[in-house]
Amino acid sequence: RKRDLIPLEITSEIDESLFSVDKFLKHFWRRRFSSIAIGMILRQLSTLLGAGVPIHEALKLMIEQSESEFQKRVLSEWSAGLLEGKSISEAVSCGQFKLPEDIAAAMSVAEQTGHLDKVLERLADEQERRLDNQKTLQSALIYPSLLIVTSIAVLVFVMTSIVPKVVAMFESQHAQLPLVTKIVMATSSFLIDYGVILLALLLMFLAWLSIILRRPHFRLRF
Repeated sequence: RKRDLIPLEITSEIDESLFSVDKFLKHFWRRRFSSIAIGMILRQLSTLLGAGVPIHEALKLMIEQSESEFQKRVLSEWSAGLLEGKSISEAVSCGQFKLPEDIAAAMSVAEQTGHLDKVLERLADEQERRLDNQKTLQSALIYPSLLIVTSIAVLVFVMTSIVPKVVAMFESQHAQLPLVTKIVMATSSFLIDYGVILLALLLMFLAWLSIILRRPHFRLRF
């Protein structure tokens, strides 16, 4: 105003991408791209290619027959990549719904050797085996997890409900307590005073660990 300047355009300094619905949907769909979805798509594509259907026609048929909105989005993006002149291995390795690098690399080799349908079938089998292994591992961990959680819950209940009553009884009698008993009493007092904070920190750590383990680089380290 002091320099007699007139604004010609006013733009917001807030990054609208932070609030973009499309950005949220991309993140949502990417998280849903699981082994079962990958295996289903690869097996359907393998079947059509094995029947002699061209790759672009196979994707078109799968889009038309699919009842899943997620699968339609995936196949539409890959089909658009083919229309841009990309190979199928290039189309599945870039964009919003890109496949893991090992699958894209195997598809690239299969394209060069002319055995794409057979390789896709083997990749679909591998995804199904991976899913079965995950289910087996999860089933095997259910009982130990429940046992650990129950043990911790019982321990916390004893330390926060029963031990304080015992401590009050000892204090009223002014009795000399052994070191182990003093440690138990101190632990009980600590849990009563800071138990909620410890629980919040534990939940935050588990949430952070869950996010980290979604990344392939960190998952391989663990």
